[in-house]
Amino acid sequence: MNGRQQRSPAPREPRRILQVRVRYRPAGDDEAWREGLSENISRSGVLFRADSCVSPETLIEMLLTLGGEIGENSTGTLVCLGRVVRIEAGSENDPRAAIAATIACRQSYPQDSDPRRI
Repeated sequence: MNGRQQRSPAPREPRRILQVRVRYRPAGDDEAWREGLSENISRSGVLFRADSCVSPETLIEMLLTLGGEIGENSTGTLVCLGRVVRIEAGSENDPRAAIAATIACRQSYPQDSDPRRI
């Protein structure tokens, strides 16, 4: 060994199974929002199923619509930036591709606000 200690990988953030509507598009594009449905989410990432894929390493904008799934005060829309880290093929139960992306939320809006107008 060359005197360097190997560090173990950082522990993975706990994931929570959560199915919420996800709207996404490549960052900076004015194209229409694409639709998806989350499978699980953590503080650092989200896995969602979608009909339309983007390439790994693509920066994306996401709108996650919450309806109280996390807690009583968690209704509204989270506006997030992320980076696609991997694409998983569809499964027997759901043929849509699964998109794994990092998330960094910029803002949350009350349920009656539409962040697409901002």
